[in-house]
Amino acid sequence: MLRNKLIYILSIIFNNSYFVIISLFLGIIISFFSLIAGFLFIIASVIINLSFGLINSIHFRNFHRELISLPSENSIGRLSNFKNTRLENYSKIINRVLDSLSQEIVQTLENKITSDAIINSINEGILIINSNKELENFNPALVKLLGTNIDPYVGMNINDFVRNDEFLSMIDDVFSTKENKSIELNLFSDEKSILVYAAPFFLSDQEPFNQILVIFTNLTEIRKADNSRKEFFSNVSHELRTPLAGIKASAETLEISKDQSTTEKFTLLILEDVDRMNKLIDEMMSLTQMDLGEENFVKKDTSVNKMIEDTYNRFIFQCEDLGINLKIKKLEQDITIKVDISKIEQVFGNLLSNAIKWTSKDGNINISASLSKTSILFSVSDDGEGIIEEHLPFIFERFFKSDSSRSKAGSGLGLAISKHIIEAHEGDIFVESEIAKGSKFTFSIPK
Repeated sequence: MLRNKLIYILSIIFNNSYFVIISLFLGIIISFFSLIAGFLFIIASVIINLSFGLINSIHFRNFHRELISLPSENSIGRLSNFKNTRLENYSKIINRVLDSLSQEIVQTLENKITSDAIINSINEGILIINSNKELENFNPALVKLLGTNIDPYVGMNINDFVRNDEFLSMIDDVFSTKENKSIELNLFSDEKSILVYAAPFFLSDQEPFNQILVIFTNLTEIRKADNSRKEFFSNVSHELRTPLAGIKASAETLEISKDQSTTEKFTLLILEDVDRMNKLIDEMMSLTQMDLGEENFVKKDTSVNKMIEDTYNRFIFQCEDLGINLKIKKLEQDITIKVDISKIEQVFGNLLSNAIKWTSKDGNINISASLSKTSILFSVSDDGEGIIEEHLPFIFERFFKSDSSRSKAGSGLGLAISKHIIEAHEGDIFVESEIAKGSKFTFSIPK
């Protein structure tokens, strides 16, 4: 307390130094005429100076108190108006500075809110790394994309967040070369393919480079589509090559044969291979149209029992010729559902063709319809060879054949097409199977 009082007294003396000097000078001059008068003048001047100083001291105390009480965070206050002219001028100057700082802080906060909103709305993962290789900023999409169990935070070292040598090496290269870099990595999971792009990040032209902007783009679906495309063309080539080879062999036989029966036999083989190629092309066109949403479905009210009967009538003669028992089970009380009958007939055709293919003589195939709370369930079951358990998850994929030797006829597209058709009817299709006991395919159609 004593030290603060001494400081205020000194400020009084220094703030009124000119007045003291003038008073002493005038007192000396007066003392030449009257020593007592000069001495009294000097004493009076000192008393007056101290009085003004004390008054100023009170103003300075208030001024000092308001300066100390000004906010120091994101908000800016203002100084009061002082009756003291000099302090009033000081307060005006300081208030102008405070107003300017307030505008800059508000602008900075608005820019931060805007930038955070933009970063958080981007689907790609965004990461900003500072010169200490610490996380400066990131968005929720990054955490979701990487799928790591580590919870990142601002100030976290990048080595603790992304533990991948290729990635960390790339970050080092960008800091050292100040050049853009990009790599494709499998981060955290071999099933995810991620394109990582890193570039120097300059806040302004005046500020030195001290941050890196890293963008993570998920390429997993693109890579899967690319692999599917390659697999598709490979399978199509294989399926077309087989009938073409058959046609070529039959044609060469016809060229050298003069026997009528041989000519008729190989002509039929050529026609069968041509039909096989036409079916494959039709199925590929149908799948392509479904993928593009260009397949037209004309749904009409149709009797469930009539659908079962029509399917039976289409395949009964083929089954009898092969010695297969075909049976049906209809609804006790018939109802109608809204379907594209030609498309549902295609599904039944695919399922019955597969059942006949894998069922031996004296085997059984059953077609049935039953009710659930929300759907009609149609089933095609057989007691044939069955499907290997490992193959069941892939049975509805394009070109998949449970017969690995591909010795059985068929394109491998029928079940994939059936799945598309049932899903277009807002239904579902699934399979149950056991080796040497048979298979059961079931699909649902909403009531």
